[in-house]
Amino acid sequence: MSQYNINIVMLGQGSVGKSAITLQLISSKFVMTYSPTIEESFKTTLMVDDKMIAVTVTDTSGQEEYNALSEYYMRKGDGFVVVYSIVIESTFDKVDDIHKQLQAVFENDPDHVPIILVGNKCDLGNERTVPTAKGKALADSWNALFIESSAKDNINIKEL
Repeated sequence: MSQYNINIVMLGQGSVGKSAITLQLISSKFVMTYSPTIEESFKTTLMVDDKMIAVTVTDTSGQEEYNALSEYYMRKGDGFVVVYSIVIESTFDKVDDIHKQLQAVFENDPDHVPIILVGNKCDLGNERTVPTAKGKALADSWNALFIESSAKDNINIKEL
């Protein structure tokens, strides 16, 4: 049986739910308290089409003072989950900067960087400031996948 290793990097501003998504994905747990992350890696194994896939998910800091670290992890990533909060428009405004940074890191082939744009906290729909269509349009312009999720209610987490 073949085994593959994949490194997924979580990117986005602080407080958008990167850690919550990662913990829900890896351990099916949701933690209510917010604790800023500098960097944390989690490992899991998946079986897909009779192939064992070792997945490392790296949860990066959303704090600007750690931008150099984010770039370091971008270079090591095979795929990227770019997260914003649907209830904090400024976090959506920053995801295009993250995308530009990814394109610069992968300047030799910027259009073939696997990205999923995630609008998180869809359980707070009544507080929404970023319309679904806006997220979808941005993802389309990047040739990226788009999904809205809720780490709290475990909505669309496994689909990531």
